Amino acid sequence: MSITRRSLAPAIVLPFVSVKAFAQAANPARTLVVAVPSDAVGLEPGTNRAEPIGSEIILNVFDTLVAWTPPEFNILEGRLARSWTISPDGRSFEFELREGLLFHDGTALDAAAVKFSLERTRAMNPFAQASFNLINEITVVAPRLVRIVLKEPYPAFMSILAQPQSAIVSPAAVARLGDQFATNPVGTGPFIFRSRQADTNIVLEANAQYFRGAPKLDRLVYRIIPNASTRRLELENGGVDIIQQAGQLAAIPAETIQALRNNRNITIIEVPSQIIRQLEFNNNKTTGPIADIRVRRAITHAIDYDGLLQGVFGNTADRVYGPLTSNSWAFNPRIRDLAPKYDPALRGACSPKPVSDQGHLPCRSILSKEHFGAQWPLLCRPISRMSGSM
Repeated sequence: MSITRRSLAPAIVLPFVSVKAFAQAANPARTLVVAVPSDAVGLEPGTNRAEPIGSEIILNVFDTLVAWTPPEFNILEGRLARSWTISPDGRSFEFELREGLLFHDGTALDAAAVKFSLERTRAMNPFAQASFNLINEITVVAPRLVRIVLKEPYPAFMSILAQPQSAIVSPAAVARLGDQFATNPVGTGPFIFRSRQADTNIVLEANAQYFRGAPKLDRLVYRIIPNASTRRLELENGGVDIIQQAGQLAAIPAETIQALRNNRNITIIEVPSQIIRQLEFNNNKTTGPIADIRVRRAITHAIDYDGLLQGVFGNTADRVYGPLTSNSWAFNPRIRDLAPKYDPALRGACSPKPVSDQGHLPCRSILSKEHFGAQWPLLCRPISRMSGSM
């Protein structure tokens, strides 16, 4: 979920008001200012860990071989790849690249750059190794033809190639900049990286030579504003054009969303995502309360899932029934019947007493406010009450 000025992408939209900060551009109306709650963790594919803000910037500065087609994002289309073929055994993928592709530094994007980029990410990004280790070899067949062979078939491999970690970097820029490439990324994307002030802003400028057509904007500015109330005020007063959740449930509190719904100058646009926030158990531990499966079952039945969605998050989030969201292409609707259900009677029957040697209740010792921020008190009270009767 995002909040933007009227007529922009998935977001909450404000009326047309001139941007006060960064209005130095030749045409301020073509500068888009996005307020985000934190700085990007990384700006390049080799270090990306699916952090939402950094991933968004990467997909503006770089391109991948294939990408999901908006607005539904459920069909893959060629991006750097003009076409591709997949072998009958599902192990070999051959991509023909578009002609005339150039990185922002003026060097050519070719099959060697694709090989370099994917092998570089596999070597330096532990987050991506589970996926990239599926690759057995990458071969430059011709200047615009690259072949990727997997160790074994993997039906979702094409979706891996659409992720930010799979974006193609400029080998020449990596060689020239070394470690500084991480803070001076060079890709082929619709925007060119211009500057970054840590914890303040990141500035991108339009790539007029972009192979898919020049962007409608001249400049894209990410302003880092940690405080949710300040982001809202900046939006309402015209200091920023967009505020968005950026994968953090507390980035736009439910009460703020409700208040903005009542503002006739603001339009709220909500789209499904596949970002999941969950309570996790460390099943590797053999001691402590969570080692007891009865405790884990008690916790799963103690959580009022619908109550959290309605009462705490104001229906701005959806229930996740397993490892996949319901809008994933691989989601099986039958999993809904197998997912844990809120059951006050069952949670008590499942839980041993006392729950731990220290007398602590598991919900109190496990839950963290990391992803809930200002909503933590709302979340914690009902969970604590549920824990008390376990």
